[in-house]
Amino acid sequence: MKDNYDLGNIPPIVPDRDDVDTHRSNKRAQGQDIVRPGYYAEKVKVSTWPVRIMLMLIVFTMGGAGYGAYLM
Repeated sequence: MKDNYDLGNIPPIVPDRDDVDTHRSNKRAQGQDIVRPGYYAEKVKVSTWPVRIMLMLIVFTMGGAGYGAYLM
């Protein structure tokens, strides 16, 4: 095994108390609410009906070809 482990270089998950105190004392940070941005509220349209129909045709064609090959 190697003697040079990088485990000592990993930053802590919890911020230092000084960082938290400065954030809490910052006037600008106090005025901001912790909310999700608006772009999470948008509904993302995944696919249209022609795409769904084509995918179903491909799946059924492949299934039929597999079944036909199984019967031969």
